[in-house]
Amino acid sequence: MSDNHTVYQTTEFAKWAYAPVHLMNQEAYLFNTYFEKDRRTLEVGTASGRVLIALQKLGYTDLHGCDFVPEYIEVAKQRKDIEPGSIEFQVQDATELTYADESFDQLIYVGQIISAIENAEARKRAFPEMYRVCRPGGTVIVSVLFYDARMRSIGHRVFALWLRLVRALTGNKESTQYLPWMRQGGKLNLAALVDRSARNYWFRGAEIWGELESVGFKVIGCGTKPQIEARQLYTNVDGLTRQELSTVLYLVCKKTGTA
Repeated sequence: MSDNHTVYQTTEFAKWAYAPVHLMNQEAYLFNTYFEKDRRTLEVGTASGRVLIALQKLGYTDLHGCDFVPEYIEVAKQRKDIEPGSIEFQVQDATELTYADESFDQLIYVGQIISAIENAEARKRAFPEMYRVCRPGGTVIVSVLFYDARMRSIGHRVFALWLRLVRALTGNKESTQYLPWMRQGGKLNLAALVDRSARNYWFRGAEIWGELESVGFKVIGCGTKPQIEARQLYTNVDGLTRQELSTVLYLVCKKTGTA
C-alpha cells in the first residue's frame, strides 16, 4: 500500500507541481483580513509555490516556503513567474522543521497538509513545531479535511460503514477518520474500495480546535467555504453545527504574547 509521500510524487504530482498561480476565494479573504504584507511569512506544504507567488504579486515582501517532496521544491525554484531567489524554498517536513524558534510572523498551513500526515504521533509533532516557529503575536491560517462535514453525506456514511467492515475483516482497527483517496490523478481510485490506498486523516471540528489550543494557540475564527463567502467566521466550532458546510475547515489562530 502506498503512502501520501509516494502519491504526491506520482499520481498527484502534476496537479500540485503545475497548478496555476492563484488564490482560492477563501484563501484571498483570509489573507486580506488577517495578514500583513510586510511580515515574515512561511508556507508549510507549499508544493511548487502557488500561494506564495500569488502573495508576492499582491506585494508581500518576505516569503518562505517548504515542502516534504523534494521534486516540488525543484519545480518551485525553477518557476519563470518569479524572480530567482526572491522566495526562499526549502525541503522540510512539517513534523520536524529546522527553522529557528520564533522565526515567522505569519504561517500558512493550507492545502490540508496536516491531514496528509498519516501517522498519529507524527501529526501530534506538527502542532508544537507550528507553535515553535511562530513569533509571539503571530498569526497562523490552517486548513484541514473536515470529518463532520464529510459525514453529512449519505454516500459517505455508507462508504464509512463499508470501510469498517473491510477493516474488521482484515484486523485493521483504524478509525474511519482515516479515509483513503477516492480519486487519484483525476481518476476513480479502485484501491480505496478494498482499503489498499494511501489515506488522509479527517479531523472532527472540536478535535482540531483542541490540538491547536493545546500547544498554546488561541483560535479566533473558523469556517468552511460557505461561512467564509458570507464573511462570517465562528469563534467556536459549535457555531457551525446547523450551518451549511463544505469539507475543508479553515481556522485562524494567534500565538498569544507580543512580538
